[in-house]
Amino acid sequence: MALSAAPSGMYYCHDVRIVAWNLNHRSGKKVIPTAVPQAILSLVADVVVLTEYVEGPRHADFCDALKVGGLPIQFHTPSGRHNQVLIAARKGASLGPLGAPRELSNAAPNWLHVRLAEPALDIVGVRVPWYDVAKDVRAYWSWFENALRPWQSSYAVIIGDLNCDPQNPRGHGPKSLRRLVAHGWKLPTPDGPGSYFSPKGRISRLDHALVSPAVNVTAATYIQSANGYAFMKPGLCPLSDHAPLVLDICFGNGGDS
Repeated sequence: MALSAAPSGMYYCHDVRIVAWNLNHRSGKKVIPTAVPQAILSLVADVVVLTEYVEGPRHADFCDALKVGGLPIQFHTPSGRHNQVLIAARKGASLGPLGAPRELSNAAPNWLHVRLAEPALDIVGVRVPWYDVAKDVRAYWSWFENALRPWQSSYAVIIGDLNCDPQNPRGHGPKSLRRLVAHGWKLPTPDGPGSYFSPKGRISRLDHALVSPAVNVTAATYIQSANGYAFMKPGLCPLSDHAPLVLDICFGNGGDS
C-alpha cells in the first residue's frame, strides 16, 4: 500500500482544518435541515468528514450546497441500509486504498479513506459501529489496531465517531487506542465538555482523531454552538446529537525552501 510518507530534510509547513461531524441519521433517510450545509461551511474547513450520514431526499441539494460553498471534491461510501461516511474537500483528492473488510459487520460503509494531493495527507473518516456482541467488538478493534500500524511513518489522520471514550479504563476500543498512542500515535483531548448528548441528558466524549507522529495538532475542539448555529446545544433545537470536532493540524512536505 502506498502511503503519504513523511520525508526527511527541509519542510514546507501546511495548515489544514478538518471538521468531523456525526449527523445523527441512524440509518434513516432523514431530510437534512437546510441550515446544516451552511452551519458546516461556517466552520471554514479544508476537509469535512460526515459520519452517520445517509443519502436521503435532499442528498443532491446538500452536496451542491457544499460545492457552492467551496467544498467541491466529494466522496461517500455506497448507499444502502447502513450509515455512510461522506468526505468533502476544497482541493484535489482521490480515494485511498484502505477499506474496512466486509466480514466485519457494518464496518465497510462506515469507513472512508481519502488522500489529499496537495498537501499530501491521508484522511480516514470513520464511525465505529455499535456492536452488541463482545466478539464483534474484539474483532473490529483488533483489525483497526493492526490496520493502522503501517501508517506510523505517514502523514495521516483517522477521525470521526469512535463510539468510545479513550479515558475509559475498560473496553477494547480504549485499550486499542492507548496501545496505538504508546507506539507514537497522537490522540488529542479536544477542548469542550463532550461530543455526544444522550437522550438521558449525559454528555460523552465519543468523537476523536488519531494523528500520526509526523503531524502536529495545533487545536482540537468540540463545537456545541458557533456562528449562530446550534450544532449540539441542549435545549436549543440542535442540528444533531453530536458536536463537530474541529481539528487544526500542521505538517511539512520535503523540499527546498
